Amino acid sequence: MYNVYCSGQGQSISKFNELNKNPSFVSTLKRCESDSQCRGLKLKDFLIKPVQRICKYPLFFSQLIKFTDESEPAFLRLKACLSKIEETTKHINEFRRDTEKNQRVVEIQDNFDPPLNFELVQLNRFFVREAEIQGKIGTSPELTPLQLFMFNDLLLITRKKSERNFSI
Repeated sequence: MYNVYCSGQGQSISKFNELNKNPSFVSTLKRCESDSQCRGLKLKDFLIKPVQRICKYPLFFSQLIKFTDESEPAFLRLKACLSKIEETTKHINEFRRDTEKNQRVVEIQDNFDPPLNFELVQLNRFFVREAEIQGKIGTSPELTPLQLFMFNDLLLITRKKSERNFSI
């Protein structure tokens, strides 16, 4: 559950920021956030809570271990808990990174104008890096701004049409 929630955090914040431009949403949100059950917290605060919580658990267990005598029966269980939560946190972070890499491939494919004549999104393809360079196209002596997209199995060299759009 945390994998899905944490990997979608960036999209949630983007959607929240998009909705915040809608006056009807803003007025409804203000009314809801003024409810005493929110304890003065805003929706944005609630959206980040689970992500913050999973990051705090290793610190919490480390402190418990630090102040627990090794002869206490709970000491070994606390060490085991710390190990499991560190493993879980690592797994969540890896899953989030992988999801972001896959999402970037979709974003790049969606920003081509005209659309690509092949499917950039592939099952085992993931985004690695991108860079802007100046290069020559064909026999033209002029330098043209180019955008390079590196994937694990492909290097895509494109012309930059605008800040968000590219063409082959």
